[in-house]
Amino acid sequence: MKLILKQTFLYALVIVSISVFTNCNSKTSNQDETYGYSQKQIETLNASASAFLPVDRTKTIKIDLNDLFDSAIEYGSIIKKMNIIELESTNESLVGNIYNIIITDSRIYVEDDYLQGGVIIFDREGKFIHRIKNGNGPGELYMVAAIDFDHNTNELVVCQNRCMYYYDKDGNYLHEKITPFGTHDFKIFNGHYAFETLNSVNPQMQDISDNMFFQTDTTYSMINYGLPGSNFIGLASRHYLSVNEEHLLIPKPFNDTIFSLSDNKLSASYVLYYSDKKVPQSILDKSNSFADFYGNVNNSDYCFFIGDYREAGNIQAFRLSHFTKGDFLAYRNMKTGEITGGFRKNIDINQFPLIDLPFSTYKDYFITTISNFAYSEYCKDSKLLSKEDIAKIQRHKEEDNVLLVLYKVEL
Repeated sequence: MKLILKQTFLYALVIVSISVFTNCNSKTSNQDETYGYSQKQIETLNASASAFLPVDRTKTIKIDLNDLFDSAIEYGSIIKKMNIIELESTNESLVGNIYNIIITDSRIYVEDDYLQGGVIIFDREGKFIHRIKNGNGPGELYMVAAIDFDHNTNELVVCQNRCMYYYDKDGNYLHEKITPFGTHDFKIFNGHYAFETLNSVNPQMQDISDNMFFQTDTTYSMINYGLPGSNFIGLASRHYLSVNEEHLLIPKPFNDTIFSLSDNKLSASYVLYYSDKKVPQSILDKSNSFADFYGNVNNSDYCFFIGDYREAGNIQAFRLSHFTKGDFLAYRNMKTGEITGGFRKNIDINQFPLIDLPFSTYKDYFITTISNFAYSEYCKDSKLLSKEDIAKIQRHKEEDNVLLVLYKVEL
């Protein structure tokens, strides 16, 4: 199966704008509406009672990447554990281009591009359980924005259009709720809902519509909001809100900053520093669209950050984009500050499979897939993988589902 990394560039502004004016199941309301929402829906926001979150920048850590651009990641020295999961491949269970992967103690949820956004469910051994139906009926999916699993209620929550759909852990439909705003990404955090949106697409939120981050309770009543300012030309990672223990992580595209929320306090935790490769502000200022931006930097040596960032235990991983060189990836130990990174990835394929960039995390492990070619050449002499995992790689066929990889990095 072909694979598109979750970092695929999106015309996110278009996607979110469409979702703002689309109700659950694509049905429209004849009620008195403001910007496509009924007055009752807008009132449920209780926006006037929410609090603005100022950013604490007193403890921001600068991560200098300038010395790493000519380096290579030596995977043999940093990956200490690796497990392979073989997803069952049948006509019902075939996975499309992957956008996100969520792993719990008993299930694997894959968000793919099936019919503009689908969700397929496997058990932890990779056995197929269910693909949620796509369509316009109750509980059927259309234009999925994000998924997450609520461990408090043991429910899968799917954010799509301006609705939230709820399913049990096996994908059986339970109920749905209308969200009175458009959103680009979604995460469950400490019993609340965190949303990332593009500004200017939620005018019904009036004075706070310029903020890219909102936090609500489970009835969508606003708690707080923050991070005002433009999400540059709508260019962003497919998903980048994530959680590590008691922190909600909020990378801001083109801002080069990773913000974190804890105890209802918003902090600028890290800022990426790569002065030698950073896109000049003058180029950003004159780029009014993705086409403008691409034309201005395509033949340059500039890198840019669109929000690809994950933490697994004490290790953080982040990616910079480059139109001609591909991906720059770095791993850093948050306790010691030790860092490794580069455009090149040195991997001995007799020991390690060629892995893609991480989609998400599970406990101390990053989650990704094996690059889908030449499987039979991989890991014949691997001392890291079990015999069972080596066999999974050896018997894999091109028409099969991609193999999932959980790997642990130590620095």
